[in-house]
Amino acid sequence: LTATPAGGWNFLGWSGDATGATHPLNVLMNGNKSITATFGQHVYVWNRTVTASFATASNWTPSRTTPASDDVLIFNNGATSTATGVTTQTIGRLDVSGNTLATLQAASPVTLTIAGGSGTDLDVQAGSTLRCNSANGVTLALGASATGAIAGTVNYSAGAHRLVALGAGALVFQNGSLML
Repeated sequence: LTATPAGGWNFLGWSGDATGATHPLNVLMNGNKSITATFGQHVYVWNRTVTASFATASNWTPSRTTPASDDVLIFNNGATSTATGVTTQTIGRLDVSGNTLATLQAASPVTLTIAGGSGTDLDVQAGSTLRCNSANGVTLALGASATGAIAGTVNYSAGAHRLVALGAGALVFQNGSLML
């Protein structure tokens, strides 16, 4: 039995006549069986309104203890906050909304790859700002199937930062957006 999650979702485990998270699951059919696959999303909301470490699990709600390539990271607290110590990793989505100014800083050059799923994978909404301003470059890389929509502001300063989209037409700066 194989459980196939939709984009942005993960297989969490089996319930009913099977338990655990073995995947795929071999089932001996020696009678009627009812097996349910459970799926979930790895959605994490930044819960700090000051400077704090990107890598500290408790700075995210729920705690981001095991970063995964399909994590959805959301900055939406309406405040100015800085996430320090950004590391090279792959995530599923990055959203900045709610008039939030989210700053990403790295201790060494890093690449934050946004692999994508369903919907907009890099989303900076009107009134919000995504800023990279450390001396060490932060590269935001949209994967081949990822998309981005910028209606707010992307602000790069103080280092050799990059915004890369691998798919043709994958990144759209909407009317009124800014790239600084």
